[in-house]
Formats: sequence, structure tokens, C-alpha cells
Amino acid sequence: MTASSSLSEYERLRAERIQRNNERLASLGLLDAKPKQKARSRASFPFTPKKKRTLSAAITPSPVRASRRVKRRTELYQPSFHDYQVKSEKIPFIGDRVAKYFDGELFLGTITEHDTESGFFSCVYDDGDKEDFSREELVHALDIYQREGKQLDGAASSSPTKLDTIKTAKTTKTKFRCEIPLDVLSSPLTKAQQKIIDQKMEGDFLGKFEDYLTNVDEISESNRRNVMKQITKLAEGEGIRYESKAYGWPEGCFFMKGVKIGPHDDILKLMDIGQQCEDNWGRDHGNGWLLSHPLKKLYMFQQYHLKDVTVSV
Repeated sequence: MTASSSLSEYERLRAERIQRNNERLASLGLLDAKPKQKARSRASFPFTPKKKRTLSAAITPSPVRASRRVKRRTELYQPSFHDYQVKSEKIPFIGDRVAKYFDGELFLGTITEHDTESGFFSCVYDDGDKEDFSREELVHALDIYQREGKQLDGAASSSPTKLDTIKTAKTTKTKFRCEIPLDVLSSPLTKAQQKIIDQKMEGDFLGKFEDYLTNVDEISESNRRNVMKQITKLAEGEGIRYESKAYGWPEGCFFMKGVKIGPHDDILKLMDIGQQCEDNWGRDHGNGWLLSHPLKKLYMFQQYHLKDVTVSV
């Protein structure tokens, strides 16, 4: 049996078809060129296996370049208000002169302290009173001193008589003056004096007191309202409490709460008690308008109605 006879019909036809195709390619000269072309193509492009990708090490930053000239240069900054106070030989505004009007009179003072926490500046007036200024109030007081206060300071240093003239001119608004005794423990009014005061009040103490502030001891409208407010609290027995957020008295601390105060009382003793309240609970940072000035006005009101009165003992 021959090799061709062992093939199936399909294999025999396939072999014949391949032979015819090869003969056709040979007649066209393409039978031997195709393998050579493949060999040349493989030789010109050799196979190179792909490299496995590996994670690169973490990139470390290169050292920062620094200039030695820049390194030696001092750091530039804007000093704060607190730094300026610490480093300066003279704390700003400490020792500066200020001026402020009270009851139509110009009072001079000196800045003595500065509270860095609250920002307030403490002023001591030439008459001994004290007051705390905010920055805005300080600027205003400095401006008044530059415009008007310097003249008073200059008059005091060069011509005392001129200063006396200026002070006299400033006090002509008040039609009644009396000296407040330094001894606050002096004797209270006699019963006869108290009776005279009660008769002159005619049952309207607060109305008489407001008339006194308006027509006799004239003060500014705002100061008059403040004095009337404080004295009204005392007259009605409400008492007075310092309500300042920064410097206010402890809760429940009042001056003369539950006791009705009038012009027949021992006002000098009340002034002493008021000072004790400030010493124990905190001083008034409003230049005395909490207790001191209202009680002084009440004392002067009392003495005004007792003047030229002869009391038989």
C-alpha cells in the first residue's frame, strides 16, 4: 500500500491543493523569498525580554540651599505694643500730662500706669483724684491738654497769680462753695439742724436737690443726671453697687442698701463708709462718680441750706 493510498480523501485533496499552491508560488518566484524575509526581519529586530517593574526607593529631599549672607541677616518683624513697653526706656504715655473737664472746670493730671491686660491707662489728677482711661479717652485727654491744658501748666510755672486768676474764672459757675472737713468722723448734725433741713425740704428732697444742681451748683447735664441717679438710689434705699464688668464689686455687695439716705444724715460718715467699700471691694475707676462726687454734692446741698441759720441749743 502506498503512502497516498493510506490517506483519507480529505487529506489527499489537501495535499494536492498544497502542491498546486507551491507550484504556483514557485512559478512566481515567491516560494524561497518568504522564509528569507522572515529570517531577515527577526535578525534586525532581536527579541528582548521585558524588565520587571520594581518600586523605586522613597525620594529624599535634597538639602535646602541657604545663603550665608541671608543666614546672618536679622529677622524683620513689627514689634507689638507690649514689646515696645518692655524694650523702651520709657513706657509710652507714662508721665505724659492730660486734661479733662468736670463740671465746667478743667483738671490736669499725669499718666502713671498702664495695665497691659485691660489696656487701661491710670491717671492721677493734680487734686489727688484718680481715673482710668481707655486708649480713645487717653487720646482725647492728651488733645485737650495740648490745646488748653498747657496754658495752665505754663501759668503755674511762670506766673502763679495768673493761674489763680484762671482758676477763679473757672469756678464762677458755682454760686455756693464750702470746704469739706478732712475729719470724716466729725460729729453729725444736731437734732435742731436736722429739723431745719427737714422743714426746708418740704417733703420733696429730690426735687429740691435737683433744683440746687440746676440753679446753684451748676454742673453739666450728664453729670447732673448721674448725681441724681445715685442720690435717688440712696434716698429710696436701693443702695449703690459698682456694676463695671472689669472692676465691679462682688455679687451682693452694696453701699447702704436697705437704708434711706437724706440731707439730714451724717454725710461725712457716709463718705467714710463709701471709701471703706472701695478699699474692700474695688476702687471706682470712674474718677469718683460712683460715690465720692454724689456724696460731696449732697454734703454741699446740706450745708447750703444750713448757712446763715442760727440754731439754739
